[in-house]
Amino acid sequence: LTAVLDRDRLDDIAAGDVELEREILALYCGDARRLVQTARDAIAAADFAQLERSMHQLKGSSGNLGAIAVAAASERLVVAARNGDLDAARRWLAETESAFVQTDAAFSAYIGRL
Repeated sequence: LTAVLDRDRLDDIAAGDVELEREILALYCGDARRLVQTARDAIAAADFAQLERSMHQLKGSSGNLGAIAVAAASERLVVAARNGDLDAARRWLAETESAFVQTDAAFSAYIGRL
């Protein structure tokens, strides 16, 4: 869990407000799903500018909430997009998707304990 999620970061943001934590996580997960789909579409179209924008946004929101694994994987996708490296982009998209699945599960488990 620690490699996927920095729970203290979320606690700092919400200051113990359980409903706020739930709302933040719901918004993040919905937005992250949309951004991952945008990345899939961008890779399919070899649209590196769109890929970089969407993954930069995902990296930032993930880092802000303590979704460490998603932030790290999406940063690698940003680099692949900047380099115009479609093969690396495909690999890092798979990593980003996997990290998001793990993070989503960790957030769900965390919410269940609130």
